[in-house]
Amino acid sequence: MKKVGVPLQSLSEILPNSYFRIPDYQRGYAWEKPQVDDILKDIDHLLGLESEVISSHYTGTLVVTAAGNHNDNPVYEVVDGQQRLTTLAIIVGCLINKVEDKKYFKELQSLYHCRGDVGNEYFVLQLNNETRVFFENVVLGSESEREYPATLNAHKNLLSARKIIERWINGHLKNSTSTLEQLLNVVLKRLGFIVYAPMHDAEVGIMFEVINNRGKDLSELEKVKNYLIYCCAKMGTGQLREYINDSWAQILRGLTAAGKTSNQEESAFLRYCAIVFFQFNKSESHNSYKELKKKFDVDSICQTNESKADACEQLKSFVSFMTSAAYWYKALYAPETVQLEQKLADSLELLRAQNHHASIMPLILAVLIRSKGEGSAALNHLKLLEILNFRVYLANNITKRSDTGQGDLFGYAIEYYENLPWQEEWSFAASDRNINNYDLWLEVMLVQFIKHHCSDGLFEESFYLDENENWMDFYKWTGLRYFLMSYESYLQPKKTISIDRILLKPSDKKTNDYFSVEHIWATENRSNEGENDRFQDQFQKRRLGNFCLLELGINIQSSNQDIEDKIAVYFGENSDHQITELAHVKLTKDDTEEALEELSEMRRTKNYYSSLASELCDRQEERYVKFAMERWSVDDYLGAEDDSDEDEE
Repeated sequence: MKKVGVPLQSLSEILPNSYFRIPDYQRGYAWEKPQVDDILKDIDHLLGLESEVISSHYTGTLVVTAAGNHNDNPVYEVVDGQQRLTTLAIIVGCLINKVEDKKYFKELQSLYHCRGDVGNEYFVLQLNNETRVFFENVVLGSESEREYPATLNAHKNLLSARKIIERWINGHLKNSTSTLEQLLNVVLKRLGFIVYAPMHDAEVGIMFEVINNRGKDLSELEKVKNYLIYCCAKMGTGQLREYINDSWAQILRGLTAAGKTSNQEESAFLRYCAIVFFQFNKSESHNSYKELKKKFDVDSICQTNESKADACEQLKSFVSFMTSAAYWYKALYAPETVQLEQKLADSLELLRAQNHHASIMPLILAVLIRSKGEGSAALNHLKLLEILNFRVYLANNITKRSDTGQGDLFGYAIEYYENLPWQEEWSFAASDRNINNYDLWLEVMLVQFIKHHCSDGLFEESFYLDENENWMDFYKWTGLRYFLMSYESYLQPKKTISIDRILLKPSDKKTNDYFSVEHIWATENRSNEGENDRFQDQFQKRRLGNFCLLELGINIQSSNQDIEDKIAVYFGENSDHQITELAHVKLTKDDTEEALEELSEMRRTKNYYSSLASELCDRQEERYVKFAMERWSVDDYLGAEDDSDEDEE
C-alpha cells in the first residue's frame, strides 16, 4: 500500500510564480459575515499557538485546472475553493497595505497581490467578469464606489468582507495582541491547503457537478449559468461565452435593483423564464436546472457542428429572453430605476402593490417581452391580469389552493409568447378592436378564467362574513391593504397615492408615511355594563366594514378609544394632531355621525355599542362592495358574455 497522506501547502507555496482565476461559470463572491468571521477565528486560534505546537492548520481544499501561461508562469482556473481563496486574498491585500517599508511592500505585492509594471499589472487572483474590475479597483485598490458602484450582491459581499477584515486587523494592531509580521506569518505560512489539479476534462465535469450540490446552496439560476458557461467551454464557443457573461451581469443587476436576490427568488425567476421560453410545464419548471441539462446535454450537442450551432442559437436566445425579463422585473419592482410611459408605469404599479405574482408572472413576462411594453393591447392584458390576480388569488376564500389554475395560466403564457396557430373564430373582432388575433384570444382566455374561478356571485359573496365563520377575520386578509388603497385611489383619482405607503413596514419610514389598518370598532372597546353578547361583539370587529387605512401616527394616537373619540383624533379636533388625508376615512366620519344621530335614543341601552358597530359595518360594506364590483368587473371585455357561476370543484 502506498503511503497515505497529502502534504498541506501554504499560501507562500501556492501563490508565488502562479496565477489563479475564477472561471466565469462560477458564482460571484457569496460569503457573508459568519463565513468571514470563521476564517478569522481560525487565524486567531493559530496566533495563540506557537508554531512548534501546530505548524500548519488545514484550511480547505483547492481544486484547480491548468488554463495556460502568463509571462512563463502557469495560470490555473479555480474549480473549488474560490470563496476561501478570495477572502484570503482580501486579508493578504489589507495586511500588505499596512507595510510601511517600500521595498518589503513591493516584494509582498509581487508575490501575493499583483505583478508587472504600472499600467501592466496582472493580479495573482482574478475574479470572474462580473466582479473582477470592482475587486481589483475598489476592494484591493484605492478607487471609490463613486467611480465603481456596487451593483451586484457579490460587490456588496466583497466590500462587507473587506470592512470586517480591516476592523479585525486594526483591532489586533491597536491592542498590540499581534504584530503585522505575526499576522502575515500565520496567513501566508500556517494556513494549509490540499491542492488538487484534475488531469482530464471529464474529471473537471464530474467535480463541477459534485461541487454544485454541496457547500452553500446555489440557486437554480446560479447553477444554470455555471452549466451554460461550462457548455461554452466544452463547445469552444468563445463569443457565446462572452455574450452570456455580459448578459448575466445585466440579469443580476436587474434582479438586484428589483430586490429579488435570495436563492428562492432567483430560482423563481428562472422558473418563470423557462416556462415561457422552453414551454416547461409546472413540474419541469420546478426542476429547471435538471431539465436544461437534459435539453443541452453537453456530450450530445458536441457530436456534430449542426447540433452545436442549434444549441448555441437556442442558448443565446434564452439568455436574451432572461435579460429582457430581468429588465421588466426591475420595471415592476424598482420603477424608479427605469423610464416608462406613464400608463404602463401605472399598470405595473398596481401589480406591484398586489405583492403576490407567482401564478401570473409568466404571463406578465410574456406580455411585456412580446410587446416591449408598447401598445394598447399590452395595457389591456396587464389590467386583466391585475383583475384576475385580485379576484382569483387575493379575494377572500375564493380558491382553496394558492396555485389553483396555475397550469392553465402557464399554458396561456406559452401560447401567447410563441404566437401558436390561431383558429379562424378569433378573427371576428379584429376589425372592431384593431388588435391581433393572439391578443383577442388572450383577452378571452383571461376573462373566461376569471369567470370560471371567481364568478361575480362568488366575488360579491367574498366580502361578507358569515356569523358562524368564527375562524375568519378580515384583518388577516392578505388583500386588505390593497383593497383599501384601491378604494382610496378610486375616491381621489387625481391624487397620487404612493404604493410604498402600504408595502413598507412601519419601521422603514416615519409613522405618518405608512398606512396601517385601523379597527374602527377596536379590538378592546368597552361594552355597557350588563352587555354580555361578546360573540356578536367579536363578529362586528372581524367584518370588512370595520376597517380602513390610516396614517400610522394617527392610528397610534387613537388606540382603543370609543368610536366618537377615534373620529375626533382622525381629524385633529381639540388638538394639534395631524389630520388624516384619506378620503375614505372622511366617509367613515360621515357614517359615524349619521349612525350616532340615528341611535342616540339607544345610548343608555344594553346593545348600544354593538348596534353602533353593526350600523357602521353595514354602511361601509355597502360602499366597499359596490366599489369592488365596479372596480374589478370584466363585463366590458371579450368573453364576459359567457358568464358561468359554476364553482370550482
